[in-house]
Amino acid sequence: MAFLCCEKNSRSASHWLDEHAAALHRTIATLEAQLQQTQAIIAICSEKRLHHHRRTQMKQIAVVMLSCTIAACQRSESVPAASSPSHARGRDSTGTAQSASRDSAAIPTNSVLLALDGEGLRLVVESTGSTRLLAFGMESSDVITAMTRALGPQLSRGTNAECGAGPMAFAVFADGLSIVMQHDRFVGWSTRASNTGGTHTTMSGLGVGSTRAALDSHYVATVARSTLGEEFEAGGIAGVLDGESSSARITDMWAGVSCVAR
Repeated sequence: MAFLCCEKNSRSASHWLDEHAAALHRTIATLEAQLQQTQAIIAICSEKRLHHHRRTQMKQIAVVMLSCTIAACQRSESVPAASSPSHARGRDSTGTAQSASRDSAAIPTNSVLLALDGEGLRLVVESTGSTRLLAFGMESSDVITAMTRALGPQLSRGTNAECGAGPMAFAVFADGLSIVMQHDRFVGWSTRASNTGGTHTTMSGLGVGSTRAALDSHYVATVARSTLGEEFEAGGIAGVLDGESSSARITDMWAGVSCVAR
């Protein structure tokens, strides 16, 4: 009997250690993703910033030629102050979602990039590199307004009553990006390869078309075979690879509540 008790206690301790090791693994993955943020902002914005600078120079030259006045040469553009990105899920914090809604409404039109995030979608002000989170849980109308400013009008909209989490609405934007809405709240997003040739990425540059090697270099990813193929999870973002090798490419990505049929 003493031997059986010891064996049972040993198994319980082993199970406890496995659970805590898994939790630690997930925490490390999240921290590693966040450490990439500063460098990724520079990588995403650098090319856009160069084009922005060139456009500004051309506009200034045109103003000088037309008016030849000092006032016309002192053109400036107002950019809202950066706020600290929220790391709390919008679905768990009404205050965070409302604050993100007000911030996104203040960002000027045509000066914003959009990055994929495990907590929602992230707006990046290209002139400053500051970011604002469109968190899961925000009112869907506010998210659509912010995305329309960044990407242009939605291409289509529809509903699906057969999702596992209940009926959902979808809004499709440029470059294969869709947002998922339920009860008038933003609850998820998905993206896949599009015919327009563009794609959206995370702050670390990961997106549809990225390789398995790129995934492993930026995240501690969990990959397992499912009915969808080689399915991965990394930093709150899930997706599918078209193979098992390091050169395999991502074909689909999503986060939050999804309507993926397995």
